[in-house]
Amino acid sequence: MVDDPTTPEDLSADVFLLLVLRYFDGDVNATELTQLNERLRTDDSCRQRFMEFCTRGMLVREIFDPERQASLRRETASPRMQERQTTNRKWRRLGGLALAASLLAGVMIGWWFFNTPESHTIGSLQGVSGDVRILAVGGEVRSAENGSLIKSGDTVRASGERDQAVFNFADGTKITLIGDTSVTLSDGGQKSVVVHQGNLAVLAKPQPRELPLVLATPTARIQVVGTQFLLETRRDHTDLSVIEGRVRVTRVDDNQSVEVTQGKRLLTKDRADFSVQDIPKPHERWELDFEDGLPTGMSRGRFVRDGLPAGSQGGVAAVRADHGKHAILHEIATPENWSRGLFAVHDDSHLHFTYKMERPDWLNVFIIVREPNGPFAGNYLFNKPVFRGPAGQWQSITIPLSEFKKAGSEKGESLPTHLVPFLVLFSSDNDRGLVIDRIWVTRGGPGAVEFKDIQ
Repeated sequence: MVDDPTTPEDLSADVFLLLVLRYFDGDVNATELTQLNERLRTDDSCRQRFMEFCTRGMLVREIFDPERQASLRRETASPRMQERQTTNRKWRRLGGLALAASLLAGVMIGWWFFNTPESHTIGSLQGVSGDVRILAVGGEVRSAENGSLIKSGDTVRASGERDQAVFNFADGTKITLIGDTSVTLSDGGQKSVVVHQGNLAVLAKPQPRELPLVLATPTARIQVVGTQFLLETRRDHTDLSVIEGRVRVTRVDDNQSVEVTQGKRLLTKDRADFSVQDIPKPHERWELDFEDGLPTGMSRGRFVRDGLPAGSQGGVAAVRADHGKHAILHEIATPENWSRGLFAVHDDSHLHFTYKMERPDWLNVFIIVREPNGPFAGNYLFNKPVFRGPAGQWQSITIPLSEFKKAGSEKGESLPTHLVPFLVLFSSDNDRGLVIDRIWVTRGGPGAVEFKDIQ
């Protein structure tokens, strides 16, 4: 046992909740475990609730099984990355605790933390696209659609990087979920959002100063009176960029607080310096090679070392991607960089990549973009050429970004310079034997599509 001056009675509801979340996440330390054990030992109500949460967690695990997404990521990395993925799969097989910690937290918040014993409607969803689901307070799971009503304590989850949903509180405060994101939404007189993971764009209407909008992530607590900001949440960090107004952020680990104002960014991670910086501008130039294996966050692609151009130490091959009822495709996707963007778009920007195809044919190249203030804006597609060069011949292609047209648009609008690219995707309906050695973006270029053979 570790001595600690904090008694169970001193533990506020929010601190107790965070202790439980950290316990499910496997991050609780000895002092915190002592505090949690003491509360459970002395409080029958908490003990009963805790057991309910554990039981409900099994339901959550069955519905939101991470293996469905993990199947797209297997066999996609260097040997070192593969070993790490194997370790991760072992942990998933030990009961899915990471998943339970994420979504079970939503159930906990709705039933307990925000004190809403009789859940009531607090808003609705709009702008729903892709695989978006609602886990209701009572345990029911349903698919989301435009107009779906959300009750206090409900959890909303979007699955794929191009999925999106916009939640509207009654006062017009908007919470936009982008990509693989899950949140629990509550309003018992004070609006609260638990961000389990993913990316949010938040437009908060002015709130009472004594009842600010509160967002809780695994690493931080954010208080908002009225502002607009972007938020990226992962298990080990929270990345906040304030577009307008100001917010107060408190780090969970050490209770350190700081105010973040317009045009500033704060990254909370471990015990790193808790410093506020200017929001960085997107890179004018960008490059991605695979000399040291697949980069972190690259979920679609298989690392290869053989059959590459002279001097190359690594490349990436397309992998099978099962999109369910939509299609089975073969794809390579760059790591997503939703919060910062991969690169800036200018009138003279060009995308280049070095590739070969064992069975040349159609290859769709997408640039996935968001609005500057966050929400997903669309897919821009380059699909003009049929890649019919000699089978197995290494080539490079240069494409002006102006050649990318909005997918599904009758007018075929070109990629606007103000949008923020966060993903580049190469996709075909059949296995073409696609391998890419290098991808890069430059300013300046021929202003037209060019192919070049690589000897």
